[in-house]
Amino acid sequence: MIESMPLSVVAEIVKGRLHDLPNDGLSVTGVSIDTRTLQAGDLFIAIKGPRFDGHDYLGQAQAAGAVAALTEHYVSGAALPQGAVLPQIVVKNSEQALGLLGAANRNHFDGCLVGVTGSCGKTSVKEMLLAIFSEAGPTLATKGNLNNALGTPLTLLRINESHQFAVVEMGTSAPGEIEYIANMGRPDVSVIVNAAETHLADLKSVEGVAWEKGFILDALPDNGTAVLNMDDRFYGQWCERVLQKSGRRIISFSAQSSEANCFASDITANQEGTRFTLHICRNGQQQEQQSLRLSFWGRYQVTNACCAAAVAVACGLSLDIIARGLENARPYQRRGQRFVHPSGAVLIDETYNANPKATQAALEQLADCGGRTIMVLGDMLDLGEISDERHRDIGRYAKELGIQQFLSFGPSARLASEAFGSGQHFDDKSELIAFLKAQLHSVTNNDSMAVMVKGSKGMKMLDIIQALIGSVYKGDA
Repeated sequence: MIESMPLSVVAEIVKGRLHDLPNDGLSVTGVSIDTRTLQAGDLFIAIKGPRFDGHDYLGQAQAAGAVAALTEHYVSGAALPQGAVLPQIVVKNSEQALGLLGAANRNHFDGCLVGVTGSCGKTSVKEMLLAIFSEAGPTLATKGNLNNALGTPLTLLRINESHQFAVVEMGTSAPGEIEYIANMGRPDVSVIVNAAETHLADLKSVEGVAWEKGFILDALPDNGTAVLNMDDRFYGQWCERVLQKSGRRIISFSAQSSEANCFASDITANQEGTRFTLHICRNGQQQEQQSLRLSFWGRYQVTNACCAAAVAVACGLSLDIIARGLENARPYQRRGQRFVHPSGAVLIDETYNANPKATQAALEQLADCGGRTIMVLGDMLDLGEISDERHRDIGRYAKELGIQQFLSFGPSARLASEAFGSGQHFDDKSELIAFLKAQLHSVTNNDSMAVMVKGSKGMKMLDIIQALIGSVYKGDA
């Protein structure tokens, strides 16, 4: 938090009723919803989940150093150590109260806050921005996947007086979520990396996804900046949405279009990552350019780098700082991380999640590896009525790219194997792992092999990576 806050002020912000406040009062220095990570001085917010109820953990919260709890009903002393009293703020909805506190802390932040959304690539863009901004000053960024209605206010509450920049990832799986968290975060710069077929059970279509992403633009102030993907088919729609208020500006990025403010050329992949030339045009002035090395693989990651560069341009950073930050950036866990197996084969961990657009990009990355290539695909979930055809599309695209082996796990991924033509399907994950181990043991000194594992989080494809390189790698599951 930017500053400590008296409990009475907290109660006023969340419109709650304060119980058991001592005469000398108390102040909150942080907020937590998890007693396992709670710090002394925190306010513990009791959240009700499908498999837990935070109201059952007030005793643990007090033992960990909580100064008070925020609850949806008053919890009697029976839940606390004998004789103990924990001040409580009682509200109608603890999740909404958490959002109000996150917004209140953001309102005290005078630095630049960047909101990032997109169907795929937003975490990579966030990591690139963290590296760039850290070259210019203290920076806070979303941890892991804390990018939803609970995670976003927790991120906003981590902003303190030392930070000059904040990069807040904003995800969605249902209508209204982006609008809620974007209005809470009030970004100075709003970024849409792309829109693709994902979360279609609730968002229905890619058009629905694009509309939902657009709420991050509506949250911009009159002098705010939108960073938009010129290659995305919804670019024009998003531009119109930005320009509904005068004073806002648009900075565009592209994989290779020289019409964009930030774009790339001379893209070359190697074992260390990707080399390319970054081009920047600021306000119609003469173009700047610099060759740099990116420790990410795949053309789509170069697009993400151009996106991050465009955000940095929006914040007035120099090309030298942008290039230095991009060269220092590293892939986040389970988003294209590479490991060398004892056999010498390269293992690519893409197990965080999967949708058709991201999976096609991953296949292109695998094809660039050359040598013997093996794709391991788990089901791409939450695609609704288009699921069967999109899985077949992936199998056909893998064959078109020259992928040599295609292995699948899950009923929908089976369709991809069938469309590939010579794919192999496994109903048992342990049998798939045993097959892969045999393939890896067959590698000789003269062989070059790359194995990519991808699938939606619910398929737990991380199990395969861990089995191949050892349980020492935990990922961020």
